[in-house]
Amino acid sequence: MLHFSDISVHNTFFNADVYKNAGHNLIIIKATEGATYVNERWEGWVKDARRAGLRVGHYHFASIRDSADQATHFLNVVNRNYRNDDILVLDLEKASLPAARRGALARDFLDRVPGEKWLYSGIYYLQEGGVKPFGTPLWLASYTDTWRDSLLPHGWDKQTLVAWQYTSTGSVSGIGRATGGVDYNEWYPTRAQPANRFHGYPVLRQDARDPHRSTGFPDRSAPVQTLQRALNRALKRQEGTPEWLNPDGDFGPVTHQVVLHYQQEKALAADGVVGSLTWSSLDSALDAEEHG
Repeated sequence: MLHFSDISVHNTFFNADVYKNAGHNLIIIKATEGATYVNERWEGWVKDARRAGLRVGHYHFASIRDSADQATHFLNVVNRNYRNDDILVLDLEKASLPAARRGALARDFLDRVPGEKWLYSGIYYLQEGGVKPFGTPLWLASYTDTWRDSLLPHGWDKQTLVAWQYTSTGSVSGIGRATGGVDYNEWYPTRAQPANRFHGYPVLRQDARDPHRSTGFPDRSAPVQTLQRALNRALKRQEGTPEWLNPDGDFGPVTHQVVLHYQQEKALAADGVVGSLTWSSLDSALDAEEHG
C-alpha cells in the first residue's frame, strides 16, 4: 500500500530526503488559499522535494471568493514550479462556504486547472452541499482505522477514490508535527491517468522557429507548429477564417498574441511563454474537444 503526507505552513519542518528514504514517493504541499495567500514555505519545499526525487502535488485551500479569481491566483503561483506529472488539488472544506455554492465552485475551479487534478473534501461536507461526482478523482478525509464503503459521500463510489486521508495525528519521518500531528493518506494510483500528448515538449518563447515544415500532429521535432495547431483546435479557429493561426513554425508576434489570449482565457500566467503548465492546459483542452 502506498502512502503520502500533505503539509502546510503549520508543519514545523519538511526534510525531503528523510521522508523519501522512509519509503514515500509523493508529497502534497499547500500552495495557496483564497485569492491572495501564498504559503511562504511552498517554493522551497517543492524544490527540496524535487531534489529528493519525490513526485509533487500542490493544493489550494478554497475560500468564499469567486472561483475564477481563486483559480487564477493558484495557477499564477504554481506556474513558477510546475511539471507535467504534478498533481493539482482543490481543498474544499471551508465551513463558511455556503453549501449551495460548493459543487459549482469545485467544478468551475477544477475546469480551469490542467493536468492531473484531485478534489479533497469530507463526506458530510460534500453531502451537505449535494456535490456529486463530476469526473475529478476524490481524495477523501475520514478519520478511522478501517476503510468501509459507507465512508463515501452519497453518489460516490470506490472507483472515484484516488486517496484516503485516515488520520491527522500521524507521526511521519521527515515531517514536523502540526497541531495534533501529521496528515497521512493511503494512495491508489493504479487507475490509468490520461497521457499528456505534450509531455517533455520544450519551453517556447517568441522568436522560436522549427527547423523544418511538418504535417504531423503532434510532432516533437516541430514544437512551434504543434503549438500553433493545438491553439487553433483549443480556440476553435477554423482554417480559412481570419482568426486561424497559420502553422508556419515561426513563433512571431501573431503567435505570441494568440498564446497570450489563450493564457488569459485559461487563467494562466499571461507571459507569452509556453511552459509545462501551458502545454498541459492545451492537452486538457484537446482532451475535452475529443470527448465532448
